Amino acid sequence: MRIGVEELGRRFGLAAHNARRNGCTRLRLGEVDWFSPPPLERVPLLLGADIVYLERTYDPLLELAASTLSPSGSFILSDPLRPQMKGFLERARARGWTVDEDRWTVHFADASHEGRIRILTRERAAGG
Repeated sequence: MRIGVEELGRRFGLAAHNARRNGCTRLRLGEVDWFSPPPLERVPLLLGADIVYLERTYDPLLELAASTLSPSGSFILSDPLRPQMKGFLERARARGWTVDEDRWTVHFADASHEGRIRILTRERAAGG
């Protein structure tokens, strides 16, 4: 199964531009098949925006995050309050992730949009 992003190159360009504007100089962008990821080097931070849709992707996404994040790393997810996120977060907690949440609202002239930011970190073993 392949899950893709429309206009991937354009979206990567916008993400890179936004990162530079916010002082991020060590950003790496790339497409990864969650069901069959290549070996990836460990990183301190993974970001995902509006990527939790299908239950069959929960485990592969959590496994990819666990294998890619450094031991003290964070996996930050944002979404526009999709109902699927509840099941994903339950699965994450059952697999040893701690979840912190924050709600946000963006106001435009003609409408407002709400969403949430979730920060997932791995629970550490006692003494670790």
